[in-house]
Amino acid sequence: MQFKSTAVTFLGHKLTDQGICPDPGKVSAVREMPRPLDKVGVQRFLGMCNYLSKFCPNLSETVLPLRNLVKQNVEINWSDSQENAFNAAKDLIASSTNLLYYDVKLPVTLQVDASDEAIGGVLMQEGKPVCFTSHTLTDTEKQYAQIEKECLAIMTSMKRWHQYLFGKHDIIVQTDHQLLETIFKKPLNTLSRAALKENCAVELESEMVFRAELEQIGLKPAKMSDCTLNRMKEETRKDQTLKCLLETVRKGWPSDKLMVPPCIRPGAFEDASSDCTNSVEERNVGKDSQVSPRC
Repeated sequence: MQFKSTAVTFLGHKLTDQGICPDPGKVSAVREMPRPLDKVGVQRFLGMCNYLSKFCPNLSETVLPLRNLVKQNVEINWSDSQENAFNAAKDLIASSTNLLYYDVKLPVTLQVDASDEAIGGVLMQEGKPVCFTSHTLTDTEKQYAQIEKECLAIMTSMKRWHQYLFGKHDIIVQTDHQLLETIFKKPLNTLSRAALKENCAVELESEMVFRAELEQIGLKPAKMSDCTLNRMKEETRKDQTLKCLLETVRKGWPSDKLMVPPCIRPGAFEDASSDCTNSVEERNVGKDSQVSPRC
């Protein structure tokens, strides 16, 4: 028995007077693991990574090439992509961040981000991380618009840390998508995803403040390559439907939906109720999604 000890190792975690960090023995075990030769080996490595995921930002996106190997009817084909993911995951765990102990008396900051393949979040107090989380998107979730992925990141993080956030009214949500503030202020029946509606009904009881600037704590914003962006701009200028949509957005949506050009009418009002007058929020539904031109 030890008294006045400043550090105790417990269930793969090292509890110190400064916070929580992963057990160095667990970190060494991951670092020394050889390259997997079969699905069982890949699953074993992913299991070790998942156990330490609370210390690592964006771990799900990092190990995505490895996770694809354990899918059904997929043969093991170890390429440079898997090798890079394997080494990157080891490095991420080796450089894992020390976490603060959660203090129920302090306000909470929830910082989230979403990419094409995964979503991630970090729970912070006084500008320091308390816990990280990340989640690989399902095939259905990958079809969401980028702003809906950001919304999903918020709701998934709040559900993940329900034990910390339930009943708190001093939660600050930091995201690089200003339009999310508009979405969360809408009536629930104007949200386009049923899954988000269900979660919002419970989670939005907390008061939240959105900030357009995103202070990066290991979270990487989703970026579009210059080549893809330039091509999208070029094809958008050629697409007659999108040209009409852009012109309508610049001038403002008509108060009477019958005045909306027929080519954009179905998408612009798909979420609006047919038996009531459209509100300003409902007329802006079409502004929240990224639309790709025909090419």
